[in-house]
Amino acid sequence: MEKAKKPNSASELLNMLVKMRVFTWQEVETLMNTKVLLMTEKFLVYPGEAKWHSELDLDLSYGEDRHSLNWTDIKLELKRRQKVWQNYHPQIPGMDAVPIVTAEQLRLIDNPQIKDHFRKSVNGKQSIVQIAEKLDRDPLKIAKNYHNWRNNGWMSFISSPTKTQIEAKPEIQSALTSSPVAELPNNNLATRAQVEESHLPIVLSVDDSAIIQTTIKRALQADYNVLLAQKAEEALKILHEVEVELMLLDLTMPDVDGLEFCKTIRAIPKFQNLPIVMVTARDGLVNKMKGHFAGTDKYLTKPFKADELQKVVYQYIK
Repeated sequence: MEKAKKPNSASELLNMLVKMRVFTWQEVETLMNTKVLLMTEKFLVYPGEAKWHSELDLDLSYGEDRHSLNWTDIKLELKRRQKVWQNYHPQIPGMDAVPIVTAEQLRLIDNPQIKDHFRKSVNGKQSIVQIAEKLDRDPLKIAKNYHNWRNNGWMSFISSPTKTQIEAKPEIQSALTSSPVAELPNNNLATRAQVEESHLPIVLSVDDSAIIQTTIKRALQADYNVLLAQKAEEALKILHEVEVELMLLDLTMPDVDGLEFCKTIRAIPKFQNLPIVMVTARDGLVNKMKGHFAGTDKYLTKPFKADELQKVVYQYIK
């Protein structure tokens, strides 16, 4: 980078590395096409369009002739892959499906390598895409194996809870329709009167981890009135009870999926403009984009430092 005329130039840096024989242009192009293809495929299930930010200083091109990605070829390959995914349906609902293996199913498997894979990678929480990323493999190739193993009765799949399923839960439905006089959950020491008398902006933290909740409260309590909820039901009661100015929301909760809960909140008119910051250990572009699609305003990755959290909250409550 010290030798480069333009340190921000991907093309110039790659060209220097090719001249140093670290890799060839063919290897660069193959890798880039594969990465772009897999990344694009993950977003095909979502509505909307992609726009290039012209202010970004990035020149993604290859070789001495500086040619760009062949989007026609990528489009054709995406269509081919979509047909393959469709062939795996309904055994595999989609690339976001979560594989699960029971102890009884595990006993049926006589292949030690497959058993080892299940023990290490299939925990009932990670989707096919997440497992593929962890193993640095093509999710479609993993799906091919899973499709065969599913037909053998060695595994099954679950999908993320849908909004309808969330609303169908009696306790969530009750909280959604509860009146503004509902009581605050017991784990918040502050009563309604104490909250109002403090005159501090209210931040609601929704997380089932006591350690994370303690960390958040310590980091923010000097400047904000921090209310805590372990479940979606508690969070909804607080939202109806007091005027929350920002919500910190964990992606993984015991009663509902955080992303779907966020969508549910956004569907309620009075919470459409409520700042929601997703706080989670799941890092990566895909998870951040899913949070954006669900209606979150910001994404904060665990573990985080107190000053990081304070800066994020200050962006929305000054």
